[in-house]
Amino acid sequence: MRAFCLVLAIVASVSSASASGEEPATGVKRIGVLRADNVFDPWIESFRKKLDSLGYVEGRNVAYVYRLAPAADMPQAAHELIESGVDLLVAGGTPAA
Repeated sequence: MRAFCLVLAIVASVSSASASGEEPATGVKRIGVLRADNVFDPWIESFRKKLDSLGYVEGRNVAYVYRLAPAADMPQAAHELIESGVDLLVAGGTPAA
């Protein structure tokens, strides 16, 4: 699971920071987090901490938008996140992915 979170963090950092290792681009990036149950797993906190270590600090240059939904409602929840204009969609677990 750690490797999964690291890959997602790298994707997020590449989308906003230059390859030269500069600070993330200015402006708040919105990350949609989609999960298929009623509680958040520890990976979400690990994901947030890793992004924080890469310079993406909640409230400064990143905001998280969470959606929890039963598996049957996952397509609609994903659609809502995309329509809301998130810059990155992170899916936790098989039903969400």
